[in-house]
Amino acid sequence: MIINKPEILIVDDQKANLLALDALLTEVDANVFHASSGNEALFESLNHDFALVLLDVQMPVMDGFEVAEIMRSNYKTRHVPIIL
Repeated sequence: MIINKPEILIVDDQKANLLALDALLTEVDANVFHASSGNEALFESLNHDFALVLLDVQMPVMDGFEVAEIMRSNYKTRHVPIIL
């Protein structure tokens, strides 16, 4: 039986924040993905089954609240836990 690792998405427009959160998750046995914008996060969320999304609130073009709202309105992502 193959057990897949959980997948976590980190969304932040600041590279330093992505690296810092990535470092905090090194002990977690999961595949960690990065997105640097709301649009990129939404694209990734349609191509993966994330166990968790760590979402920055203040981003240009589309803020974290808007990303979360869109994810909540999609049948595929509505139950994914989001931490803002």
